[in-house]
Amino acid sequence: MNFGKRAWRYICRKRGKTFLLMLIFFVADGMVFGTLSMMEASDSIQKEIEEQSFAKVTIECLDEKGFTENDVGKVEELENIGRINRLSQCEVYPNNFVPVPGGEEDGEGTAFGI
Repeated sequence: MNFGKRAWRYICRKRGKTFLLMLIFFVADGMVFGTLSMMEASDSIQKEIEEQSFAKVTIECLDEKGFTENDVGKVEELENIGRINRLSQCEVYPNNFVPVPGGEEDGEGTAFGI
């Protein structure tokens, strides 16, 4: 008797044991495939988040002379720098402001002028 016939007769003879064994294999396979799909989904979401979110670094100069063009060039040459926004920020304080009556459209409140 060849191998195939013997296997089929064993399956027919031990139906309960075969059903339980097949059920265990299907559950185990389902868990493995579920875990693999979750890992793949989390990897793709992580890559998507990394692409969509840009890390922002602000560099401030503490001395009076500021940054030179050479300093900006050195920062641009770094491998992880995607772009540079050369936004200059300056603080201005008012001097000798006097209140002006009226102001807004409804005539209430106070507007300030120089």
